Amino acid sequence: MNIALLRMPTRENKVNTCTGLNSGVNTVQVCFLCQAPASEQCSQCKMVYYCSKAHYNLHRVTLQEDDSSSKEICLPYKTENRPGIGRVLIATRTIKPMELVLIDPGTVTGPNYTSKPVCLECLRPVNGNYLCPGCEYPMCDNLCSTGPIHLKECEIISKCKPANQPPTLQIDRENYEKVTNAYAIITPLRMLLLEESNGDQWNRSNQLMDHQEERVENIEEWSWYEKYIVNYYLHDLKLAGRFTPAQIHHAIGLINVNSVALKFPMNAASKAPEGKGLYPIFAIGSHYCICNARYTLDPQTRIMYVRARCLIPMGMEISVQYLSALYGNFKRRKKIKDEWYFDCVCRRCSDPTERGSFISAVRCTNSNCIDGYLLPQNSLDSNSTWTCQYLEPLKQGCGIEMSSEDISKLVEEIEEHLEGINSSGNFNEYLEFVQLYSETLLHKNHYLIMTAARNLIQWYTYRSAQINDQELRNKLDLCRQLDQVLGKIDPGYSEIRSFVQKELHFSNLVINQRDMHAGLMDRETYLEESRISMKVLDELDRYKNSIKFNCVWNSSAAD
Repeated sequence: MNIALLRMPTRENKVNTCTGLNSGVNTVQVCFLCQAPASEQCSQCKMVYYCSKAHYNLHRVTLQEDDSSSKEICLPYKTENRPGIGRVLIATRTIKPMELVLIDPGTVTGPNYTSKPVCLECLRPVNGNYLCPGCEYPMCDNLCSTGPIHLKECEIISKCKPANQPPTLQIDRENYEKVTNAYAIITPLRMLLLEESNGDQWNRSNQLMDHQEERVENIEEWSWYEKYIVNYYLHDLKLAGRFTPAQIHHAIGLINVNSVALKFPMNAASKAPEGKGLYPIFAIGSHYCICNARYTLDPQTRIMYVRARCLIPMGMEISVQYLSALYGNFKRRKKIKDEWYFDCVCRRCSDPTERGSFISAVRCTNSNCIDGYLLPQNSLDSNSTWTCQYLEPLKQGCGIEMSSEDISKLVEEIEEHLEGINSSGNFNEYLEFVQLYSETLLHKNHYLIMTAARNLIQWYTYRSAQINDQELRNKLDLCRQLDQVLGKIDPGYSEIRSFVQKELHFSNLVINQRDMHAGLMDRETYLEESRISMKVLDELDRYKNSIKFNCVWNSSAAD
């Protein structure tokens, strides 16, 4: 497979110089996870070697089948060093769609740096009715304030009471709906406490990159961390004799570069945890904008489950995507560069049409050009000139050009309109947005049109008012279009595509039933259309039911 330099960067293992398991050379075997020398082979699958019981427990796991039975399985992945790239995850056997690939219990979870008030133990939203007796941060109750996660940090952060904190780090005690920076000091501290433990969880976390050389170039951001985290730790929390500035910046870097947002399935409780987490096994996985695996998080335990989105052949890299597939190339590649410090050159990023979706295409501005769309000449160059092209083969555009700056300005102005609808709550205006810009200024598949379409579909689905016939037909058309686009830029199983397909076929069933009763569809056609929709809905239910959070995890075995 052609590797595209797309992964969460990891440190080279400077201790281990052994080759991979299947090199055919007479060498020492290496651990499937850390690649240290290993002599113990899994007696069940015989596909991997391991260096410790802790790492074996990340390969051989117990899944609870029901109240009375469980089973043990070997997870089908291992790490491998590839020249010029570093560590990647690969499949040790063929993995079927929706099959479990890996389970990552994570090493550190915590609140976002900027957040509405949340409980420091469970990370669920709080209203200020209960304050921790020690540090005076708002929490759920006494059970959470004495919980094992918060207990480790409470004594430390209690050294500076809220009234003595810098205004930037204070919570507005009159408005618990207000976003605050008070939580910026929490997650890096948890990383430092993990470092003090010096166990396997820290060692695996510390193998990841902090990209300090790149981060220090962002003077404004670096200065903020220096003032409100580093100096706050050293002076206000009196940790100068315990941690160095370099250690603190390293902890911040590990979190910023490698953590993922704690996002949970759509059917999770509305008060799901809010924050970020570091999952070192997952972080080894390669990034591709079109990937073969996807993660979900258990809202109760925050354990990560990674499943195959499609068939993954033995030896294939296991890949994930860092950002929403609905972002266009320009926005997505810039965000990847800003947050993960590499240039994505995957097959989608390398294609100006983004796999024929035209999700970034802009209508030609030449009034005499009827069928042309502006696309970048070189999609891997953010400064590339955009030129008019026809979508049909063997036809050439009118040749008009626009600079990337002018394209960005146009798209940003339209995006401001979309964000205004988001914040206003007038969600019925999404349809007007689609009609205003689709095929006038933007391609009908443009990511701003598709984002508005997704939001409108969700509003039609979850609003309390009953949907009328015209709205239902609008919803069906939007679902069909969005499903086609997602099939090109985000193939395989995903929550958003499953939601769109479910609403597409539910809407189709209702409309067909209405049309049959109105004499607009004969019974045979109705039954055939219904059979197709019911088959798809049954398949979607099977996918949904296969997503289980049933790992019997022994936390004491993790370190």
